[in-house]
Parts: sequence; C-alpha cells; structure tokens
Amino acid sequence: MESILEDLKNRKYLKGVKIEFESEVVSDAELSNLSKLLQDYDIDLTVKLGGATSVLDVKKARDLKAKSIVAPMVESAYTVKKFINTVKTLYGGVLPNLYLNIETKNAFTYLYDLFEDAQDIKGMVFGRSDLTASLNMDKTTVNCQKMEEYASMLQGFCHNNGKEFIVGGNVDLMSLPFLKKLIFLSAFETRKVIFDASLSKNNIDFEDNLLLAFKFELEWIKNKEYITKDDELRLQVINQKIEVLDYYKNLG
Repeated sequence: MESILEDLKNRKYLKGVKIEFESEVVSDAELSNLSKLLQDYDIDLTVKLGGATSVLDVKKARDLKAKSIVAPMVESAYTVKKFINTVKTLYGGVLPNLYLNIETKNAFTYLYDLFEDAQDIKGMVFGRSDLTASLNMDKTTVNCQKMEEYASMLQGFCHNNGKEFIVGGNVDLMSLPFLKKLIFLSAFETRKVIFDASLSKNNIDFEDNLLLAFKFELEWIKNKEYITKDDELRLQVINQKIEVLDYYKNLG
C-alpha cells in the first residue's frame, strides 16, 4: 500500500484518503496504522461517520487526526445542526472540514433548509449510488441523465453558497464524461481515494490515477484482519474495474 500511496501523492491530484465507518468493519489497530501511514506521506484523512450524530465516530475521527469529516444520510436541517454541534463538542475551537453527504430523494427535497444551517459546512458530497437506490434505480445508472440533473442542481446550490461540490458513488472509467460536464466540481472520489477535480480534464492521467486508487483499495481489503462478505463482493467489483482500465490502457 505504501508504494501505491507514494505514487498517488507524486502525481499531484490526490486530495486525501477516506475511511467509512458507515459501511466497513475496521479494527482500531488498522485505523491507527493507516492514520500514521498517511501522516508519514502528508496525506489528509477523511472519515465518513456511521451516523451523522455519532459521538463515538467523531471521537475516533479526532483521535485519528482526520482533516475532514463527512456526515452520511443528511436529510434535514435538524441533522445538520446536530452534526455540527456534535463535532464542536468533541473538538472545541478548531474544527476539521465538515461535509454533508447528499444521497437521498428527501435530501434534495429539502436542499434549501440544509443550506440555511450550513455556515460551518465546507461542502457537499453527492452520493450517486445511494441516490439511485433512493429513486428505485439500479446503481449502474449513476452516469445517466437523471443523475446529471441532480448533480447540476446540487452543484448550483454549492456554487451559490460558497461550498465545495464533490461527486462520489461508483466512480469508474465510465464516469469521466459525467464529471467533465460539472463546471463547479471541486473533487471526486472512489470509495477510498479523493481526487482534485482537475484530474477529470485529462483522460490519460484519469485512467492512471483511478487504476492506482482501485489497487490501493484492493490491498487495503486484502490486508484487513477481518474480511466480511461485503468486502469479498467489493473485491470482485474492484477487480472488474481494474480489468476494464487495463483493457483501455492497452488499447492506447
């Protein structure tokens, strides 16, 4: 993993590495080792909480020296307030970067309310996979026109309110045209790696960096103390994504 991180860092598009308490079983030792490794390479850590107001998860993020914290499944102004207050209680004066994951139909219904209470929020993460599920669509449709419309709506809100706009949710090689259409895109992310938006402007760099991101996640899962059935399924998905990227790179 170290050599992959070093390569990603040297390519200049890397914004950070993300850990999710929401959908992954990770031991404290693994979290501590990853945190130390990222600090050695001067790479920012982002933690996605298991719940928007989880005090334990916020404490873990603080102990891991996370640069950014993401609140999942945000659908109301009340949740935004509670998330911010939870972080302030644990951190005191200097807060990490705070982000809201916008990933359900209800969240888009109440966007105006969410932004009214978002003074301490750095940006919004557009969770495409969960949104497709919320709309009773298959997650393979994350790059469809309907998702583009939702992305356009959210990036407009972010731009008008001075917030970063990040896209996640099943990002792969096929996502490049989708990302290129987003004028105010700040960053995009795979499940584990966050990239600066400028990467989406360069096809060759996009393929190379994405391939490294998937290889990093592959090594991360393989070296875990406890591999769940979800991890095993994820390994299959990652290997498929890597095969597609290798195929297109060989064509070039």
